[in-house]
Amino acid sequence: MNEALRLYPIVPFNVRMSLKDCTLPRGGGPDGSKPVGILKGTPIGYSTLVMQRRADIYPDPSTGFPDKDTFVPERWDTWQPKHWT
Repeated sequence: MNEALRLYPIVPFNVRMSLKDCTLPRGGGPDGSKPVGILKGTPIGYSTLVMQRRADIYPDPSTGFPDKDTFVPERWDTWQPKHWT
């Protein structure tokens, strides 16, 4: 179930609203490493569908961890957090 929801989340796209002026630590500038100022009332959209396929949050397949795009339910046997915690 976890693996199916990882690849095909129930809510593939979501929006949140900034309740106060704040700063995100990165995402700005030409290379995305600079802070980004967010004004109160700004809608922020994000995609869990895309987020679960980002190569930078998964170990490299050369380490023995399954590829991010492959359906492998066993990845949850060794990946933290455990589904019962």
